[in-house]
Amino acid sequence: MSTSLTRRTALTAGLALGASLAVANSTAAQAATRHTADATDSAGVTRLQWTGLGVTSEQYTVMKEFTEKALDLTLITSADEFAVFRTPNSSLFELYGPKAPHYGPWHTSAMAMAIGFDAPSLEAAESALERVGAPTASDILVFPGAGGGGTDYRARFFLAPDNRFYGVAQSNIPNDPVPESATGAAGINRLQWGAVAVTAHQHAKMRTFAQQGLGLDIVDETPQFSAFGAQNGSMFELYGPEAPQYPWRTRSTSIAMGFNTIDLHKSMAHLEQNGAKWVSPVHVIPGAGGDGTDYRFRFFRAPDNRVYSIAQSNITG
Repeated sequence: MSTSLTRRTALTAGLALGASLAVANSTAAQAATRHTADATDSAGVTRLQWTGLGVTSEQYTVMKEFTEKALDLTLITSADEFAVFRTPNSSLFELYGPKAPHYGPWHTSAMAMAIGFDAPSLEAAESALERVGAPTASDILVFPGAGGGGTDYRARFFLAPDNRFYGVAQSNIPNDPVPESATGAAGINRLQWGAVAVTAHQHAKMRTFAQQGLGLDIVDETPQFSAFGAQNGSMFELYGPEAPQYPWRTRSTSIAMGFNTIDLHKSMAHLEQNGAKWVSPVHVIPGAGGDGTDYRFRFFRAPDNRVYSIAQSNITG
């Protein structure tokens, strides 16, 4: 297989950073410059910030243990089948069982899942998203003192053109590189990837939502497939009916997410020891990681029967 075809295949698998090394190796400083400019007429999203998962009571118990032991994320709070975990860069991974509080309209069943983004200004994000057909779908949630520098952490949900609810937060937390010493046994340092299946009609509108609304950069496109990159190297991707089929995409409403690690081999060993089941080989994109390193990733199935990804991008932020 040629190098270009290998990259195209891996990109459409859901985690590559660009169709060429020039795109894939864009520095965080260059991305920050672009997003600063984009913020004037878009949300200026800087990263993936949040994932919420609906689970059954049985799944809640095993997924809470899996997140603590296999993913080795920090538990912030847990009560009444609700648990909030934090990655080293302060992005959030949350579990919602049947008894959990309903923070937003996305949590409609044990199969529900949603992703969210971080933006410099919640008010600017609201204006930008409404302009591209994504109205507000909740009141503003305020968590006093939970943001960067002791500021309030504020978030709101929006209804996008794919009829899903997405969260946007103003965390006021900087995109600083995470030192290796701050990562746990799994080596995970942040949320890295979110992907959604869409119809052909929804794809065009969601492309506008991601590019003009969220302010993300397009890094790769094929028919009915679009990949977008955020300032810190995290990814958001759209899969229409003609896009390639991969393990997470089992129906037209599928949604998936993944993590970034400092050491993929270390993570794979730790995840496997703690119950992860691999559903793909390791994908390698030569030279597409930070500083010209290889970008590597793999898909696994967790105890909630969802498919997740683990990637080593070598991109700091």
